[in-house]
Amino acid sequence: MLVLTTLLNQVSAQLPRNSYFKALDMWMFGAIGLIFAILIMQTVVDVVHRKDEETITKVVPATGKNVRQFAAEKSTKEQRALKMLKYMQIIFPILVGVLVLIYSIYLIYAV
Repeated sequence: MLVLTTLLNQVSAQLPRNSYFKALDMWMFGAIGLIFAILIMQTVVDVVHRKDEETITKVVPATGKNVRQFAAEKSTKEQRALKMLKYMQIIFPILVGVLVLIYSIYLIYAV
């Protein structure tokens, strides 16, 4: 993120100032936004996964369940985090495609 922001600032400083968005601005804001969204979603998945592990380890010794029941319960709790990861694998490539599409349309109509 820091590298992309620095790169945007350096390149923008060399370009003439104007009142409208340049294609470079759109592309860099989109790239920074996607990276930020990926970091946020990965953090959410990690928090969900950790909470599931904490509740399992707190509940199992108190209930006296055996190891097989513990493993089965743990695997069902991990399913939520795995589903979120699968959704991320579908949604973020679509978002990248939308960014490329919008950028291409902007370039076509701006010229």
